Amino acid sequence: LMDKAIADSDKTVRMKDLYDRIFLDRIGEMYGSISQAASSCTTAGSGKHRFGGYPRRKSKCVWCGTPLFREE
Repeated sequence: LMDKAIADSDKTVRMKDLYDRIFLDRIGEMYGSISQAASSCTTAGSGKHRFGGYPRRKSKCVWCGTPLFREE
C-alpha cells in the first residue's frame, strides 16, 4: 500500500512539472507576441504594427510582414 502511495505521489510531481513547463512556455509565447506588437513598424505612417490574418497564429503586420508570433 505504501509503495502505491509513493508511486502515485511521484506521478503527481512529474505531471505538475510537465504542466508548469507548458504554462511557462505559453507565458513566454504571450509576452513574445506582446513585445512584437509593441515594437515599432518602420513602414507604417503611424509607426505601429497592424496585425491581420487568419488563423491568429499566422497573423502578420499588414505593412511590413512582421509575424505576431515568432516561429520556433
